[in-house]
Amino acid sequence: MAAAEPSGAERRYPSYARWEIDADPKRVRAVLGEIERSLAGIDAPVRRRVTLLVGELIGRAAEPEIDADQLRMEIHERPGSLRLDIWDERGRLGEDFWTRLADSALVGLASSWGLDRRRASGAWFEVVHPQEGRSPRA
Repeated sequence: MAAAEPSGAERRYPSYARWEIDADPKRVRAVLGEIERSLAGIDAPVRRRVTLLVGELIGRAAEPEIDADQLRMEIHERPGSLRLDIWDERGRLGEDFWTRLADSALVGLASSWGLDRRRASGAWFEVVHPQEGRSPRA
């Protein structure tokens, strides 16, 4: 998982940090370990929910309709939350796919989610700190 430079032009809310995530289903264990290490300063309940969320999303990347090589993911640390952006670079996954994904696999992990209107095919999932408004940092 590599830290990425924030791009203010594409963000409505400030991001304190941004990490790119490898969505390769063959590397899921290694990726989850990288996330745990990268988010070491984040409160354990928030870090755990984000790690589980990423695991679910990477697991879904193994489905036949998805080309994992085209799937991109990023975690953004924001005031009071962590946000996970996920998108298909080719734009093949439509609104139905993201809605099914959110409804079936992610119940209870994400605090909220929505379609990413900046991209042809993407969604975002946000995990807020259990104490609303508090920074996700420990």
